[in-house]
Amino acid sequence: MEAIDDSYDSLYEGITSYGKVRIVNFGENIDGNIVSPKYFEKYCIPFYEKRSEQLRRAGIYTHIHIDGSFRSLLKYLGDLPFDGLEALTPLPQGDVSLEEMKEAVGDKVLLPPGQAYG
Repeated sequence: MEAIDDSYDSLYEGITSYGKVRIVNFGENIDGNIVSPKYFEKYCIPFYEKRSEQLRRAGIYTHIHIDGSFRSLLKYLGDLPFDGLEALTPLPQGDVSLEEMKEAVGDKVLLPPGQAYG
């Protein structure tokens, strides 16, 4: 995982030095059926914190694409280092109610799926 993270250094340096990027979408398409809370905590969150902070220092906003089933990851949403959350899928397609989503996300911006931002 460290080697994968290190391989992103030049990409993120290029993004931050370009000077015209305003928003970066972490398009992982996170789903709780694919990523367990254990691995989310161990691998995803540290990567997100590192890269979001790197982008934030360059004045770049960030958001992440999470959809489908994410009940098992709900407790992390409010504390993730992103400015926004994209494509959170409520019941009946997803596994979380709108009320649960609202409570979990705090003051983060919710973005609809499939939109162009900028």
